[in-house]
Amino acid sequence: MDDFKLSIDVEAMYKSDNEDGLLIDVNGNKIKKTEAIINVGKVVYEHLESLQREEHKEHIGINEYIDSNINNISNSYKSLLVFLSENTKFILHLPDGKELSGGDLKEYVNSLSFEDIMHTGQCVRKFFLEEMDISLVFWHKSGFHAVMFFLEVNRCFDEYFQYLDSSSKLEILNDCWHHREKMSNELFAENDKKERAKKAAKSRHSETNSMKEEVLKIYAEDKDQYKSVADASRKLSRIVPVTDRTIDKWIRQAKVS
Repeated sequence: MDDFKLSIDVEAMYKSDNEDGLLIDVNGNKIKKTEAIINVGKVVYEHLESLQREEHKEHIGINEYIDSNINNISNSYKSLLVFLSENTKFILHLPDGKELSGGDLKEYVNSLSFEDIMHTGQCVRKFFLEEMDISLVFWHKSGFHAVMFFLEVNRCFDEYFQYLDSSSKLEILNDCWHHREKMSNELFAENDKKERAKKAAKSRHSETNSMKEEVLKIYAEDKDQYKSVADASRKLSRIVPVTDRTIDKWIRQAKVS
């Protein structure tokens, strides 16, 4: 299985000097009537740039970054399929009716091209999700769909403009949209999760402050009844759901201030 290499120049496509807003191949040629693809892909490109920064990989270009992640995904698919071949009870049903398992499946997997590995891997991944509710994640969920978006754009360049009929062109564009929307959904879910975590933390902080005020109020009113701060902390921890160590800290801080 050969490594994947982009036929398009993603970095050049989103530079400011691409005034026409057209898809550009690795030789610098602009492809006419591709404005819509560039517009849709802008947010995908920006997300990949942010992932690069998070992973401290700005030293490599965006094209190399996309290539490396697509190859990591395809290698993960291949490893998964080889692993499944070691379980003789796992059978891969092919579109032509063939059924492969064990050594035959392993030999078949090792003979597959990059495109076939990606297609077969995604079918198996879809099966696990739909039939067993198992999600196979080889990288960031949003990052996976971002690089897959550009894989489909690359397929547009390799096949779309030269060989395919209108229905096939629409199918590829639909795949582009699919990954663009999946990426957006993952980002929304991630941001929503962070927002809910912030609200929960804020709520817990507010509740803790309220308990602290109540504990200090009770201590101030009845401190003569306690033998020591430690004694007060032990007894007050029975009133509020906070450890005696935390209450001890609150009382000592209040005395200092």
